[in-house]
Amino acid sequence: MRTNSAEVGSGGGGGGELRRRRQAVGDSQRAAARRLGVPADYLEAVERGERPQLSRAASLVAAASVLYGVPVSAWIETAEGERRVS
Repeated sequence: MRTNSAEVGSGGGGGGELRRRRQAVGDSQRAAARRLGVPADYLEAVERGERPQLSRAASLVAAASVLYGVPVSAWIETAEGERRVS
């Protein structure tokens, strides 16, 4: 299920970007979830583009930004798949 505004889905940013960066450093979903402090099934759902719980999503975005050295804005996209902030 996708949201109607900003999301952490699987398009050009968000979950798809998270998956690409996780795979680029050789992290499994389970290892990345452990390092990010979220359950593995939650990380899997985010990478599939399902709508995450906002408080968990904010924590995940902050942790992933630090872990993978990417600004928070890299994870944010509009429902149309366009980056809100570059």
